[in-house]
Amino acid sequence: LRMFPGQALIQKLLMGIAVISVPCMLFPKPFILRARHMSKNVKNRGSYQALSGKEDSQAFVLTENGEELAGNTVTLKPTEDPHQPHDPHASGGFDFGEVFVNQMIHTIEFVLGAVSNTASYLRLWALSLAHAQLSDVFLEKLVVGPYHSHNYLGTAIGACMWLGATIGVICLMES
Repeated sequence: LRMFPGQALIQKLLMGIAVISVPCMLFPKPFILRARHMSKNVKNRGSYQALSGKEDSQAFVLTENGEELAGNTVTLKPTEDPHQPHDPHASGGFDFGEVFVNQMIHTIEFVLGAVSNTASYLRLWALSLAHAQLSDVFLEKLVVGPYHSHNYLGTAIGACMWLGATIGVICLMES
């Protein structure tokens, strides 16, 4: 059904935008989060932080041949313990697969929601058209027929019946 000039072009353009938006919603977030996590890990790899008040973890400054320099102790703590198992749910952990699956779920939910809303609007449109057609049939049979036969009492009764039938169809069939 052509409603205005250029409708086909606009429909194809809008459909193309809808199709392109799906990968635009799916891919950037997981890869951006992965890049941020990787850059944070590169900065923190092998770095150390000073401990507050733990004297049992002192490190001594050594010369190149392994001799200890007197009076030069620093308390250090590695930022990541290599002996602990990796926990992706721990603070700072990152699991790319989990993030990607989560983003995929959100994308699928969005697409299904858009399709569901479109189907709902189409259903309402079709229902509205059916009600309009049924109301026209009631009007033709209950009001116009008696009016053409110059039966004014029948026309008045038919108008009341038409009003009741139309309201009944629109209101009661929806509930």
